[in-house]
Amino acid sequence: MKNSIKHILQISVISCAFMFACEDFEETNTNPNQPEDVPRGYLFTYAVETIMDQVYGGFDNSRVGMTLAQYWSQNQYTEESRYQYRPATNNTTWNTIYTGIYNLQEIIRLNEEDELTGSDNEIAIATIMQVWTYQFLTDLYGDIPYENALLAKQDTLAPAYSRQQDIYPDLLRRLRAARDMIDVAAPGFASGDIIYDGDMELWRKFANSLMLRVAIRMVDRMEQESLAAITEAYTSGVFEDYTETAQINYLASQPATNPLYVDVIVGNRNDFSSSNTLIDVLLARNDPRINAYFAPAKNSGQFIGRPYGQNAAAANALVPDAVSQLSAKILSPDLPGLIMDAAEVKFILAEAVQRGAALGKTAADFYGEGIRESMEYWEVATPAQIDNYILANPYDAGNWKQSLGVQKWIALYMQGFQGWAEYRRLDFTGILKMPVSGPLVSINQVPVRRTYPPDEQTLNRQNYITAIEKQGPDELTTKVWWDLF
Repeated sequence: MKNSIKHILQISVISCAFMFACEDFEETNTNPNQPEDVPRGYLFTYAVETIMDQVYGGFDNSRVGMTLAQYWSQNQYTEESRYQYRPATNNTTWNTIYTGIYNLQEIIRLNEEDELTGSDNEIAIATIMQVWTYQFLTDLYGDIPYENALLAKQDTLAPAYSRQQDIYPDLLRRLRAARDMIDVAAPGFASGDIIYDGDMELWRKFANSLMLRVAIRMVDRMEQESLAAITEAYTSGVFEDYTETAQINYLASQPATNPLYVDVIVGNRNDFSSSNTLIDVLLARNDPRINAYFAPAKNSGQFIGRPYGQNAAAANALVPDAVSQLSAKILSPDLPGLIMDAAEVKFILAEAVQRGAALGKTAADFYGEGIRESMEYWEVATPAQIDNYILANPYDAGNWKQSLGVQKWIALYMQGFQGWAEYRRLDFTGILKMPVSGPLVSINQVPVRRTYPPDEQTLNRQNYITAIEKQGPDELTTKVWWDLF
């Protein structure tokens, strides 16, 4: 069966009504000269690109995720590294991500309604990506429209928010259902799978690996349930090495290039450089990943980080050539957009063992494997060099949140929101700092959430008010549910 353009437009109408209160979208955007049907795989490609291009675009990952995790500093326009965020881009994040979720739901609906060619594997794939996306949103904001979001129609413009403590267990439920639905002997999408090219065994491993991320994120609130889910997923089969990484494979030629390349190289901008926060950590550990992450400063040939959170005058006074900029690898057009990798899986397993799970290896074993997977992914060291690095940076069971947390943070480079989430959850100390020129908002700590977008405060006001009454003030310092300590 093929997907109807009308169905895609209906989903766009739902998104538009939910977030912009648009009128007559379908009528004004129907082109009678275009074909009526496209394969479902094309809709999957569009949905995933919509989500990932937003997450990895010039504003979300670059100006928010990568600065919140303090992987990058800003050469100019330094507001975000001082915690002042642009309201319009916050609206765009929310709106675009929900549009992608709706399009994934359309794939599920089309398969469920087609008794002839409906595919359980396609439903499973779309569900896995929905879970990844919902977790991204709830980790960013806390309580979000979830249970009611996909029920929204043109006459239902105000979906209620679900509590994060209810969302997280349901994410695990949905991943189990998707995993168990997969038939590895049957095909996935005939075309359009820009993550695994139809390899259903890898999709099954991704479902289990994502279960690990969801479970470990909620472990301080529901430890027994979380460790049980981790053990279950590990037994069922997770990523074994970096070759199984879930990533969107951007191409070397436009328009399918990495959005960072588009922003920096095509757009001829130079807004981001290394942060002294990360550079100092890498130098102190003689970490070879520094060569993949950054370029030596042109003026000195040394790795020098830009002070994090400079004001505009200080940033302009320190010329870009005096500090380490992003490496050629990071700015390449075909740099993959990381969704989840084996290094993160290994660090999660290390923590699970530390907390009491019996997985057949020690926490130190998995910790070392996490470092190894990260370095092999970035192609920065020989096996012997990696061995020496692990020996020089051993696992510390007596202070595991610090030793594991810092190494996991290093390995999550380019996944800014994930690095920031793990800092919030593990609370490792002595790494992230307040902006050197001070924040531009009233705050005395690293933010622990993003405030809701302005459109929600107006177009969905009553549900917005109800959400903050339950969750807490709509501020950067209000913790999400899983951030217990």
